[in-house]
Amino acid sequence: MAARLTIVVSQSALRDPRLADMEETLVAELIMKQGLDATMIGPIEHVQPEDTDFICISSFQHSFVVLSWLEIEEVDRHWKRLGLAGQVASTSRASPADSGKKIFHIQLQEGTSVERVIQQVHSMLEARQTKVVPIGLGLSPGMGSAPSPAKPPQPKPAPPKPNADSASEARSKPTKANATKTPQVADTARDSEADVSEKQQQNLDQLVDDFDALDL
Repeated sequence: MAARLTIVVSQSALRDPRLADMEETLVAELIMKQGLDATMIGPIEHVQPEDTDFICISSFQHSFVVLSWLEIEEVDRHWKRLGLAGQVASTSRASPADSGKKIFHIQLQEGTSVERVIQQVHSMLEARQTKVVPIGLGLSPGMGSAPSPAKPPQPKPAPPKPNADSASEARSKPTKANATKTPQVADTARDSEADVSEKQQQNLDQLVDDFDALDL
């Protein structure tokens, strides 16, 4: 996520039109800058705990910048008077490594260049930006991409199934073993038939002899 910086512009207590124009120009320019959130409150020395300005500045839980016409010592004194959280500090001590809530003060003066103030605030924003190194840069060849996943083993093709004609032809053709046994089976059947016929003839002849022997 890109860093953002909140800017609070505290108005002058002098009610000088020239200073009021400068304050309005500052807020308008800051709002137009990407990454900057600007708001305006009344003179810090006039703020009371029951004021909406107090609610506004006390709602910021993070470090932010205050642009004021007062010196840093006076801002710090009023900050403590209001019991606000955070330590008032000079922008010269601003650092991205600062821990805890900081209220960085920039003193405005008559004749101060609006462009210079915006440039100073923008420099603080850039210091808060997080440096991001794209993944893959600086890697040796072959290390920038993930290895390709191993291909799963391909199943072996199943043997082709015989069609109906081939199966019928295979059943109709006797195997070599059956072919060799067929003549033997036929010969055995013929011998059995011959034995039966001979026995029947013998029985018939015996029956005829028995009838002839009878004295009817």
